[in-house]
Amino acid sequence: MGYGKLVFMAVLLVALSYSNACELTEEYVLARNEFTKTGYESFDKCKNSYLLANYWFQTAQCFERGEGKNTGGGCAHVVSSGGHDYQSIIETGSFCEIFKPTSGTMKTSFKEYVNETNIQKCK
Repeated sequence: MGYGKLVFMAVLLVALSYSNACELTEEYVLARNEFTKTGYESFDKCKNSYLLANYWFQTAQCFERGEGKNTGGGCAHVVSSGGHDYQSIIETGSFCEIFKPTSGTMKTSFKEYVNETNIQKCK
């Protein structure tokens, strides 16, 4: 998952918040956290669905070949452990990158959201 990226964006938004040296309101903090989480939602869902679809595509190949019968966990284990020659649906899930927000986009969008919703930033 994009957990590392989510943490990075949260840290970035926190750092930006401290640049004005004010005590943030609870409403602002909650909104910022939710905004960061949802900002990556489409990207994460795309990546996860690609990985899951690819897993099942390769598991089906294992079953078709009759492999995994003598392996604890069967084809699920064979596919998960890697080192096999099963085809992928496509080589990478790089097409998901279109959904990945940049830090600049996130910062700008969040500022617009705060202004539109009249969320008070500082206590």
